[in-house]
Amino acid sequence: MIDSNTILDSVKYVVDNSGHVKINTDMIKDHTDAVIGKGIHWEDVAPIKIPELDKEKKIAFFVVFNALNFSYWGKPKWTIEYKGKEYDGCWGMLGALSRSIEEKQQLFDSASLKHLSEDKLNQILRGNTEIPLFKERLQLLNEIGKIVNEKYGGKFSGLLDAADNDAFRLLELLTEFPCFNDYIEFKGKQVFFYKKVQLAVCDLSKFCQGNLKNINHLTAAADYKIPQILRKYRILEYSEALANKIDKKIEINPGSNQEIEIRANTVWAVELMKQAINDPNVTATDIDHYLWIQGQKKEESDKPYHRTRTIFY
Repeated sequence: MIDSNTILDSVKYVVDNSGHVKINTDMIKDHTDAVIGKGIHWEDVAPIKIPELDKEKKIAFFVVFNALNFSYWGKPKWTIEYKGKEYDGCWGMLGALSRSIEEKQQLFDSASLKHLSEDKLNQILRGNTEIPLFKERLQLLNEIGKIVNEKYGGKFSGLLDAADNDAFRLLELLTEFPCFNDYIEFKGKQVFFYKKVQLAVCDLSKFCQGNLKNINHLTAAADYKIPQILRKYRILEYSEALANKIDKKIEINPGSNQEIEIRANTVWAVELMKQAINDPNVTATDIDHYLWIQGQKKEESDKPYHRTRTIFY
């Protein structure tokens, strides 16, 4: 059974054996007070209203949204137009999916996903340029449709029913979809990040099910925006070689020691922030959302985020 220790124990091994990234624990306390009492979710700052859908399609919507919510960077950056405004990144994906609903394009059921064509997905995600990893996105949606069709009778709600109201059971079920099974090997040990799937579980709990058991024990999401803001706060520190690579926007290979260390130290740094706050009402997810929202406030002095082309973030 997957639980928070599955993730935390594995990332702690990376933290203890990191050669490129370290956590400056002296800086942790300087950035904890701002989190207390926030309880912020990305919906609170979203510029696009989440569409009104029945429960079955709403579950499918959040599975699809989180499955597709990765790797937007590039030149030019993928951007869509929605209701007269331009959006990129996760807001671009939220807009593209919302637009597809208004255009009555069938996407949020297992049969449509299983048989989704390249042309149909291209229409849904149309923007100023082709979104990165387009073919991979199509494949993962086809896989989701196939698995839901075969294992849950075509009903996304079957996932919640089978989860028995437990966040980690739902996480475990969702990792049967390859796009959510986010783990890697580091120096002979398996390391579990589960970035997208934890966010999916959080969204499904909030919007579709009510509070799932153990929802407060999810960890931070190991992406590229959270480490960027932790570096800005001087909580994460990089070796000169890694810092130069990031600052020059040189791609870091997925599965490389440098990339794994960035992600693992990110999760552990947020865990240390949670421990420093020492308030049962403040979760790692709360801190993660707070940091991500802070990362959306761009300043000229900001250093770049690390660039790794992957389906996991």
